[in-house]
Amino acid sequence: MITLLLWPKQVVLEGNLVNMDVTSPAATLALALMYLKTNDAAIAASFFVPDTHFALDYVKPEFVLLRVLARGLVMWDSVQPTREWLQSQLPDLIKVREQTLCQSHAKQLRLQDPMKKKSG
Repeated sequence: MITLLLWPKQVVLEGNLVNMDVTSPAATLALALMYLKTNDAAIAASFFVPDTHFALDYVKPEFVLLRVLARGLVMWDSVQPTREWLQSQLPDLIKVREQTLCQSHAKQLRLQDPMKKKSG
């Protein structure tokens, strides 16, 4: 990895390519802080979360979290301290998967014998 200092900015290169794993989080936060509490829907839309399996495979989970956080920072007045608001930030793809996992977990809990003692 080569780090070039080009005043006033810094560029991280690997070969001839920019390392997006290093620059993407910083750029996301910088843009979110530039538009902090502006409620600018156009800027908030740029922090989209992928809504297909294919697209989601190419985005790291921490980058998805950062995009949701950035959208909340920009659309500050729309943030609500409720489960419904939090659920509304997730793409349908993730909501369906979460519901499936919760149902599966509940089914497993019902199948366990509550009178059975754990041996340890």
